[in-house]
Amino acid sequence: MGRDTERRHGVRGSGTADSEFMIGVQIGCPVRGRAQSPADGCHYWVVGLIGLSTTPQVSARMSRQRRRDTAPELALRKVLHARGRRFRVDCLVPGLPRRRVDVLFTRAKVAVFVDGCFWHMCPEHSSLPASNSEWWASKLRMNQERDVQTTSRLEQLGWTVVRVWEHVSAEEAADCVDVALGFLRAQSSG
Repeated sequence: MGRDTERRHGVRGSGTADSEFMIGVQIGCPVRGRAQSPADGCHYWVVGLIGLSTTPQVSARMSRQRRRDTAPELALRKVLHARGRRFRVDCLVPGLPRRRVDVLFTRAKVAVFVDGCFWHMCPEHSSLPASNSEWWASKLRMNQERDVQTTSRLEQLGWTVVRVWEHVSAEEAADCVDVALGFLRAQSSG
C-alpha cells in the first residue's frame, strides 16, 4: 500500500495504548505547584520526573475510560462478522505484558489495532492539550514508541499487523483487514 492510500484509508505501519502509565487523563486537569499526596486527600500519579495531580472526581471519571470495546472497535467487528470473518478480541501480545490486540485472526496470524486519534497522535486529528503540555507530549510520544515496539514484536513472531485510525469508517477498515487476510491466503495457497 502506498503512502497516498495509507493517508486516505488511515492505515499506518506502526503506532500503542499505554497502560503502564496513566491510561485516561482528563484534558485540562488541575496541576498544582507542589506535589499532592494521599494525606492531602488527593489521588496522584508520578510519571518519570513529571508529576500530575488530580482530584478524586477526575480520577473516577478517567477510571471509566474505555480500554476495549470502543465504538470504532465495535463497528469494525460488526462489519467483519457480517462478512463472515471470525476472530478473537482483546488478546495479549506474547512476551509483552499489559499490551493487547484489538482484533486477532489467529490462523492467518493477522493482528488488528484500532488506534484512537488522540492517544496515538493521528497526523490529521492529533493535538496537544494546553494544560500540562510537557507531560502530555511525553506521554503521547511514549504511546507511539510502545506502538512501534508492539508492532515490531508481533512481526518478529511472524504476524501481519494492521493499524487503522478510529476516524476511518468501519467499511474501509474492514477492507484493509480483508486485504491483509486475502494476501496471506494467496501466499499460503500458491
